[in-house]
Amino acid sequence: MSFHLYAAIVKNLRGVVYSEASEEEFEEKIKWLVKRFRYRNLGYIEDLAKKYPIIGKYEGKPFIKLHYPITALKELLDKIGEEIGAGAKHVAVASIYVSPIFIVGEEAFKSLKSICVDCIKTNKELSDKNWKLHMRIADYTTLDFYSWSTQNSAKIIELWLRGGDFSKLIEERLNKIKNDKKRYWRIISESGKPIIVYIDLIQYLVKNNLLSIVKDYRDLAPAALAIVSGIVLT
Repeated sequence: MSFHLYAAIVKNLRGVVYSEASEEEFEEKIKWLVKRFRYRNLGYIEDLAKKYPIIGKYEGKPFIKLHYPITALKELLDKIGEEIGAGAKHVAVASIYVSPIFIVGEEAFKSLKSICVDCIKTNKELSDKNWKLHMRIADYTTLDFYSWSTQNSAKIIELWLRGGDFSKLIEERLNKIKNDKKRYWRIISESGKPIIVYIDLIQYLVKNNLLSIVKDYRDLAPAALAIVSGIVLT
């Protein structure tokens, strides 16, 4: 993939779609998204297209197929998928495309719970206007986190390689997320269902002693290890 095409896609992309739902539920949610993203793109990877061929029906309106800008990134993301699961691979794709991830269906949400570190719950029924607003805010969450969180990930990897203590860096990530939740003041509540989640792959890698996955990709790995917001569509 030519790098200039990658840059153009990043600019116009508003999310990466991931699902483990039935074909019927998947298409139902896809139609819902189509109505709300007429002028911006949503992305999917080949893995999803193989599972849900119906997505080709919506190619270019608004869905586009995503590719890996660098071959080594594909190798790394394949390893992440093998070790942690398809959901984690999709999150890493969302990270390299600086986009939130759209979690379509309950099964997809369940599969990502182990790498979610916080969430926004709501007991409100959102109008179309509110959905559009908070999907846009979720986009800002990922974008605003990206530069800082990828640099933080790079520091964690370097300290790990040297046998250093990176606990304060992990704590910084959690504090940043806690502060970011204020963006969602219009809908946040103590109870209710999760509607926005914060996904942090590097925290999962640390807790499960899996940082060795990124050892051979130390210069590229931070791009796949940003804090990513997830929009839950169940």
